[in-house]
Amino acid sequence: MPPYRFNNPSSLVPAYNHHESTIRILWHVFLTYLTVILAVVVYKFFTEQIIPDFQEFRRRYQRDRDQTTSIEMAHIVGSTALVNSKHYTSAHEWIELSDDQKTATIGISTYAAKALGDVVFVELPAKDLEVMGGDAIGAVESVKSASDIYAPIAGRILESNAVLEEKPGTINKSAEGEGWIARMEVADPQEAAGLMDEAAYKNYAAKALGDVGFGELLTAGQDVTAGDAIGAVESVKFASDIYAPISGRIVDGNAPLEEKPGTIYQGPEGNGWIAKMEVSDGKEADGLMDAEAYKKFTEE
Repeated sequence: MPPYRFNNPSSLVPAYNHHESTIRILWHVFLTYLTVILAVVVYKFFTEQIIPDFQEFRRRYQRDRDQTTSIEMAHIVGSTALVNSKHYTSAHEWIELSDDQKTATIGISTYAAKALGDVVFVELPAKDLEVMGGDAIGAVESVKSASDIYAPIAGRILESNAVLEEKPGTINKSAEGEGWIARMEVADPQEAAGLMDEAAYKNYAAKALGDVGFGELLTAGQDVTAGDAIGAVESVKFASDIYAPISGRIVDGNAPLEEKPGTIYQGPEGNGWIAKMEVSDGKEADGLMDAEAYKKFTEE
């Protein structure tokens, strides 16, 4: 029991203990300091660990969601692109999938039809023929040359275009329309995604002759009429006659082509020139296409 001062009987007040008061103050200071320390530790933990981890989680979640959406959209867009456009092979066949991607129509490209010239015979594939992509399934013959027809992708032939048996020239009129070659059941529609789209094929077709291996040069002094076959060029892909654009007399042939026929491929409108000629009537050239018209012709 604390001591009491009896010198003042009117008030019995416990004596003031300075030691106890100091301890209490120090204890409160310690608790306050400890609270501040804990608050700082918790704050640093949240700012340096919890919040960054949460932000990283959000970024990963957003990234994964975006990737999943992109893949889904790419599949949808890719599937739509496959059924809404033609795809082409390096051998100049085209394929167009049906809306359900279970069947497809195939044929030769407009470019190939123009390169062949007037088609006179078409060997059509047999019904129910099982084919792999790249298999020869028929042939087309023209007044210039003949060429095999290859399956763009794997599948089974359902029917052939019987019209071509009586009217093979339909290919020249509408190679990518009424001149279709066959319809097939598709084994894997995604196989068509590995083929060229229209833009890529146009670029490819512009260089389609390929590496030239032989050039038949013209004889100096030879008189020619516009449209006459005056030589030929052969590549690793096919052969084609060379025709005189206008009438005249051959003055000189490009001798370097005998040893380096590939010059035609490297510079067909430069060092790869074929011959020089004496012109009978310069106005005859007015009936030919200019550069702009020819470019449009090759892109059609």
